[in-house]
Amino acid sequence: MRNRPAVFLCTCIALIGCGDRENSPAPAPAPEASTNADPEVVAVDWLGRGAIYAASVLERRGELTQVEYANGEREWVEGSRIRPWPDLVDHQVMIWSPRGPAEGTVIQTLGFLVHLRFEDGAHTWFGRDQLYALQGAPPEVVRGAPTASFPLRRGADPAQIRPGVKVLSYWLNAGELMPERPWTAEVVSVDGDRVQLRYLYDDSLGTVNRKQILHVFEAPVNPAPGTRVWLAGTTTNGTIGERVGDQYRVTTVQGELLLAPDVIIGVAPPVPAERLTPGTHVTVLWAGLTLYHGTVESLAGDQVTVAWHDGSAASAVSIADVLDTWEAAPR
Repeated sequence: MRNRPAVFLCTCIALIGCGDRENSPAPAPAPEASTNADPEVVAVDWLGRGAIYAASVLERRGELTQVEYANGEREWVEGSRIRPWPDLVDHQVMIWSPRGPAEGTVIQTLGFLVHLRFEDGAHTWFGRDQLYALQGAPPEVVRGAPTASFPLRRGADPAQIRPGVKVLSYWLNAGELMPERPWTAEVVSVDGDRVQLRYLYDDSLGTVNRKQILHVFEAPVNPAPGTRVWLAGTTTNGTIGERVGDQYRVTTVQGELLLAPDVIIGVAPPVPAERLTPGTHVTVLWAGLTLYHGTVESLAGDQVTVAWHDGSAASAVSIADVLDTWEAAPR
């Protein structure tokens, strides 16, 4: 908990068991106001799938906002996914604890603070930045041993993995490998099977195994207008427009950008519909920003229904949002 010792103490008592919890149903007195500035917390439509989560604002770049959820996960969101802060009194919400999400009912709010009562009658105050799910249950993330339906992806040729190259790799989130979410990165160093990466999403560093490097990009030379490309930065993909001097106009979810050639790290050719047969594993660009792995369930017209490897319910996306197909790693 950032800079809120009074709230952190209550949280410790309520969730970790470092003291007796008060079981009286009477409202507990609110903690004294902190002299530190409260972090900005917004309500976000998680991945545009209708579940509303609390998230702390980290940075803004144009139309995009980088947020961090209470479980440590970060993403960039477009303005359309930020919702008005809801009236939470008498509603059930989830907070995040070291043991995972815990559900309680909001009985009072006081500015940045939220007073929750749990099923056993215990109650305490939290900061908004400790809230997790505000409306809708959190997704059940499928991890552990790979299965035929949700396999790991075959890794790239180890001989191509060297410092300075741009790659697609599994994402490390708060130190945890997330095989359902690949991301673009630059190789910083290689030490045997250990590869240090700088993620192009937020410049964070992480170390993965060579087998977790999924693809090595080859930067295009003079890409033609209309070419779909991979980009270094918070926006992973765009479409090449005209060349302006030593830069390119590139259409992205952020609008039309003027980008230097070194930002264009690879080509993402269209995936033919005939390759999207049931059971095919795919990388999908969700909401124009976030990459996810999934498995094709069905194809109808220009829409493909994908079973998501993070355990979310299957949903349909445009074929144009399928960036590539891939083979499973040997089990």
